[in-house]
Amino acid sequence: MRASGNVFVAFPVRMLSLTVIIGAVLLLSTIVFAALLSISLAYAALVSCRYVLPAADRLEGRMTAARQNASGRTG
Repeated sequence: MRASGNVFVAFPVRMLSLTVIIGAVLLLSTIVFAALLSISLAYAALVSCRYVLPAADRLEGRMTAARQNASGRTG
């Protein structure tokens, strides 16, 4: 603790500028991480919908056709 105080007293401008720069980097990375997380979740949802919904529609069509054939209906 004493050494850090001595360094701060010996180089106050350097230590304050280092503190400001590190704080800015940490703040920016927090904001970018939140944006990246939001965008990646939205992208995953879009990709899932793009592949899952057509497959569900095909499956529903097959099941409807199978039920119609089982009940003797045509059309």
